[in-house]
Amino acid sequence: MPKLKVKPEELDFGTETTQLTFAITNENDKTEMEWQITMPENSEWLSVSKKSGKLKKGEESITVKIDRSKMTEAKTYNANLVIKSTNGGGSAIIVVMANKVMPKLTVTPKELNFGSDKKEMKFLIQNTNSKVPMDWTISKPDNDTWLSLSETEGSALTETDKLITVSIDRSTMKEGTTYSSLLTVKSTNGGGTATVSVTAQKQGAKLTAQPESLDFGKTETELTILLSNSIGKGKLTYQSQATNSWITIENGSGEITDNQTAQITVKVSRKDISVGNHKGTIVITSNANKLTIDVNMDVEQHQIPTVENLSQEEGSVTHNSVTVSAKLTDAGSSNITEHGFCWSTSPNPTISDSKQTLGTINAGQTFNSTITGLSANTKYYVKAFATSDAGTAYSNSISFTTLKELQLAEYSKEVELTSSATVAVTSSNGACKVQIDNPTIVKTDITGQIINIKAIKGGTATITVTDTKSGQTKKIVITVTSNISYITVEGGTFMMGRPGSKSGDVDYPPHQVTLSTFKISKYEITNAQFVKFLNVKGNTYSGSIPFLAMGSSDIEKSGKIYKVKSGLDNYPIRVVTWYGAKAYCEWVGGRLPTEAEWEYAARGGKKSKDYKFSGSNAPYEVAWYRKNSPEAGCNKIEEGIGTHPVGNKNANELGIYDMNGNVWEWCNDWFGNYSSSSSTNPIGPSSGDKRVLRGNSYHGNPVHIWHREYRKDPAQTKRNIGFRVVLN
Repeated sequence: MPKLKVKPEELDFGTETTQLTFAITNENDKTEMEWQITMPENSEWLSVSKKSGKLKKGEESITVKIDRSKMTEAKTYNANLVIKSTNGGGSAIIVVMANKVMPKLTVTPKELNFGSDKKEMKFLIQNTNSKVPMDWTISKPDNDTWLSLSETEGSALTETDKLITVSIDRSTMKEGTTYSSLLTVKSTNGGGTATVSVTAQKQGAKLTAQPESLDFGKTETELTILLSNSIGKGKLTYQSQATNSWITIENGSGEITDNQTAQITVKVSRKDISVGNHKGTIVITSNANKLTIDVNMDVEQHQIPTVENLSQEEGSVTHNSVTVSAKLTDAGSSNITEHGFCWSTSPNPTISDSKQTLGTINAGQTFNSTITGLSANTKYYVKAFATSDAGTAYSNSISFTTLKELQLAEYSKEVELTSSATVAVTSSNGACKVQIDNPTIVKTDITGQIINIKAIKGGTATITVTDTKSGQTKKIVITVTSNISYITVEGGTFMMGRPGSKSGDVDYPPHQVTLSTFKISKYEITNAQFVKFLNVKGNTYSGSIPFLAMGSSDIEKSGKIYKVKSGLDNYPIRVVTWYGAKAYCEWVGGRLPTEAEWEYAARGGKKSKDYKFSGSNAPYEVAWYRKNSPEAGCNKIEEGIGTHPVGNKNANELGIYDMNGNVWEWCNDWFGNYSSSSSTNPIGPSSGDKRVLRGNSYHGNPVHIWHREYRKDPAQTKRNIGFRVVLN
């Protein structure tokens, strides 16, 4: 029988060897031996060069190989090769041993913190078992697009370290936000897995404070903290809170945008605080970061201030004020928080009564002030005071009595032209004096406590009454009126002139005129009104030019007195020159109407219904003219015709009477040709020889509202010429 033998009986591949051999021997070379090798299960990593054969004599060498790539774990692998003689030569076992050595992955550092300014950082990939090459990959979350890697895979890493660059892009990040990611580094051939955490911020704003601590020392009571955004971009909202009750904060919350700043005022109170050093904190919290401000304060033994030398300035007492002064001789143990004067109508006033607080002060300084808002003719007591954390100190007390308040019985008064009036001084401190701002309107004087007023011209004047002892003044507004009724004519624009007129006509061409608002007398000026003027001013304008042609008028003179003929008071003044009309208007505080104002008022202003006559298309309804003037009430001047009392016909749209009859009415303008240009508040030509007359009279036939043919020398007049007054 053949006899099987193998040598060696063990094959130890260790950690690196991949190929070994063993020999199969037939020790009975007289008989041929058949043999075969049986491979164990789960030995994919193991192979032999030949699995069966025949051997008569000698030996046959078998090569055994291992493939560590098919080993999945780092450990020692064992396998038994069974060699058997299939024809009775026996069997043997070869023990095969091999070790699988894996690469080993490590990364350093394992955390990358980019903060708010770094753009690149690096980490190292190492194979700490350099005998086995290592393949590797790096992966990151898909959504972390703000992060990028210089490399994401590699192979055959042995003794050489691999440096990986990590870059971040903040352009897509939100301000004030922290971003984080996790990188996964993996050895694809068994070296293990590691992670690298990555964090980064995009700083939108950062709150900073100056100073970073507050030291109030022994006397300071108020300091400030300046807040700013050190990044200079973004919006900060902040809130402040003190940890100690002796600390108070003003303006402790708010917003800072971009490069703006904000100021927090911090105050401390030493009141009821024990002597010694005290520490506290202020916490300022924002949407970006938090700050802690240390606060230090020292408290010494308390000593209140000293205030002295309170006095009243000589002659400073008025009906409602007084000037006083005092001196802070010693500030005591801490800064003065408040000082000033307090007063009351009772002795011993305190700061709980009325007080006036002044600004900052240092020891040794004198302070003064004028106390106002006092009641007249009242006794007051005053003290100076100074307050610190140690308490409130008061000066000596002084007293005084305020003067009486100047008071008048009236502060506005209407006085009819040529009349007199009085106003009583109801309260004063003695003698008073009066002064008038416009002595052409009124004359005034004072007798004792009675102010005498004489109206001499229409208009408004102000009388200033002065209490000579106290210097108080009061004003009386005097309005001098006449018994003239006025109609307000609202300003507007109209077409002046005769519609359809043609070149050569005196009322050609129609043209646009714009006027401001004015007032015009409701009636023509009457004999009763004009005679008052004559008795004040006389009847001479200049030289031989009279205001009124007396011989033809309704007024007569008896001695030095002008009077209206019996029964004619309410008839229109007539035979008045332009100078007389103008002087009267100025005497009552008015003027003659411009020709444009006269026509606009006659047409009815903004209420115009486009009548041919002033207020109607039927002249007899609104006017006295030749045909109807003989009716009852006529002042028969000539040919059985004449004037009638004013206001007996219908008014026009504005409520103005007699603009188309009774007497012609003087206007202020020189007579001249119209211009086709539009105008605003026209006053007519700058010179001429005749003044405009508008309307109509008892002597003429009806004329339309735009008629303007009549004009006359301003020094001359006729029996049928009168006027009315305009006020601005």
